[in-house]
Amino acid sequence: MYNVSPFPDFEDAEKVQQYIQDRRVIGYDPLVQPALLRHEIVSTPNSQKTIASARYNAARIVAGHDDRLLVVVGPCSIHSPEQALAYANLLKAKLQDWPNLLIIMRAYLYKPRTTVGWKGLINDPDIDGSFKINKGLRIARQLLVDLTDLGVPVGSELLDTISPQYIADSESRFLRCVAFWRPGLDTLRFVLTF
Repeated sequence: MYNVSPFPDFEDAEKVQQYIQDRRVIGYDPLVQPALLRHEIVSTPNSQKTIASARYNAARIVAGHDDRLLVVVGPCSIHSPEQALAYANLLKAKLQDWPNLLIIMRAYLYKPRTTVGWKGLINDPDIDGSFKINKGLRIARQLLVDLTDLGVPVGSELLDTISPQYIADSESRFLRCVAFWRPGLDTLRFVLTF
């Protein structure tokens, strides 16, 4: 019979401490405070203008007060800030060609639903399993500031209660895409919720 959880020896404080330690955690690294990160990496005036304008216009479109179509385009999950900026520059060059659309660049920075493999730029910025989350938070925030400073609105899913404290003020919209199909529909429909 396996003794998976041995009875602690309450007379020995060291053994009690060993018993209550999380046996599957190698160590703990404190996260940078959200206010400190927002102080270190500040949105530019142009970033703030891009964010505020896109939030206002997206809300008007969703409410039916603007006839444009809201379109979210871009990578499933960003792993390279350089490639994201290159994509944003290409996208920025085309924005004026589509006056009937409000384009928001998809900028997903973490993958909380992924059970196997890479967990996203915030959680594993070096893509090596080292999980340097503070580094990932800094890279992600700087990237969002750089993208919006270009004049490209960005949107991301915010699926936990921690990450928004670091990046929510740098995003144009917070997206949740829901796919649905019902009898009578010819295609799968996607609905963005804000």
